[in-house]
This record gives sequence, C-alpha cells and structure tokens, in this order.
Amino acid sequence: RIPPNLRRIFNAGHIVHEILQRPFEELDSMIIEGLVLDEDYRIKGHSDLIGEVSIGEIKSARHSAYSRYIDSPKEEHIKQASLYAEHYKRESIEILYFNKNTGGVCSHVLPTDMEKVTEIKEFASEVTESFDKKEIPDRIPYVKSTCGNCPYEKVCQPKK
Repeated sequence: RIPPNLRRIFNAGHIVHEILQRPFEELDSMIIEGLVLDEDYRIKGHSDLIGEVSIGEIKSARHSAYSRYIDSPKEEHIKQASLYAEHYKRESIEILYFNKNTGGVCSHVLPTDMEKVTEIKEFASEVTESFDKKEIPDRIPYVKSTCGNCPYEKVCQPKK
C-alpha cells in the first residue's frame, strides 16, 4: 500500500506528464508512453515521448533539484533515456524538467549515450545471471528510486 503523501506526489507527476505530453497527442509521428521491454535483460519501462529521431523523458522536480538540472541533466536520467532511445533506435534524447514550484520547464538534448546503455545492460546481465543461479549479486547498492521498480527488490531488500 502506498502512503497518502507518496500517492499525492505520484499523482502530481502524472499530471505534469499529461500537461507536457498533450501538445504531442495530435502528431501522427509521435508515440506517447511507448513500452520498452527487453526480455533478455529483464528491463521494462515506458518512454514518455518517442519521435522520429529522438525520445523525450519528462521529469518533475521541486525547485532545489530543478535548479541543479538547468545546467545539466541528472546522470540516471541520461541513462534511462539512452536505454529507451537505443531500444527504439533513436539518435538522440531530450530530457524535459518541470519545476513543481514555479511551472518552469528546461530541457537538454543529447546524443544517445551508447556507453551508458552498455553499462546498464552489463549490469542487468550480472543481476539476471545471479538470480537465475539463485544468488544475490555482490554489487547492488540499494537505491529506492531505482530498486523500487525491480521485480527482485524483495529478494535484495527483505522486510526487516
């Protein structure tokens, strides 16, 4: 069960996505919330916007985090967007940040980072191989924002 305060945060994020995705709904060349599924690496997600040459990821942040993203995007966001772009064979990524306090928007357009994609897939390979052997991999730092969507979260971090 998700606590009410977290549910409100998630709902706000969904509203931000809806606001920023709506202008693209009429474009035949744009896919909204495209499924990313790689069964070999057991990776699953949804790309917010998929265009002809790039994909777009929408992120909402409070002002203190947003102010850090004005100059450069968060590393994890580049990895996620690059992985999705590689899946859809897109050349570039655009990460849009929405300031929850002011409504401001900034964006960064970057080439798809294939080094980061390789890094993610190598890590995913290690994790899946370990779990197939019923072993816990050595180097998994638990991060709720990343691990929270992983089907193996309960194995790595059993309830105390």
